[in-house]
Amino acid sequence: MKQTYEIATILTSKERKHLLALKESCVTLDAHQDYNLFDVAKTLIHPKHLGMYTNKYSPTAKQGLDSLHAAAKERNVGAPVAQYFLDYTKDAFTKFHTDDDARVGLTMVTLLNEDNLEGGETILQQVYESKARPEHKYAKREGADGPYGQRIIPEVVPMEVGETIIYDRNLMHGVGLVREGIRTVLVTWYHT
Repeated sequence: MKQTYEIATILTSKERKHLLALKESCVTLDAHQDYNLFDVAKTLIHPKHLGMYTNKYSPTAKQGLDSLHAAAKERNVGAPVAQYFLDYTKDAFTKFHTDDDARVGLTMVTLLNEDNLEGGETILQQVYESKARPEHKYAKREGADGPYGQRIIPEVVPMEVGETIIYDRNLMHGVGLVREGIRTVLVTWYHT
């Protein structure tokens, strides 16, 4: 069973720019560990702050968030559960995990910016599906079935700045170790 995801360009470059400005106007906390996140800076979008910011300073930031929400609604999910920015800098990473929370039906992660980035790749673990062994190949493994049905295939997902990866809560995913530079994303979880 291949775990599926989609890469889409939802935001305009202007919306991206204004969302980055919104991030700079919110409170950021540096986390050594935040569950699956390691050595990241996390910036929560407070609804009250968002309303003040978008009404007073940038309707374009709200327009960008509305664009993401509209794309999520097309996939038959509810309102956002959580929404926050993450800055990955040197030594930051996300361990492999799923967003398998009863409240979460869909995750969208938008790559807002990267600056001199080395590492920090979006990485998935796909399921190794059962297939017949070709006669000309040997197999050394434990158990008769081997690793069939297990999430053991690493897949690096190339993403360009401005693109959004969209997946359901069962997809095993992580972020590779950042060796240099910075990677900034906007994460949104949507209700089932």
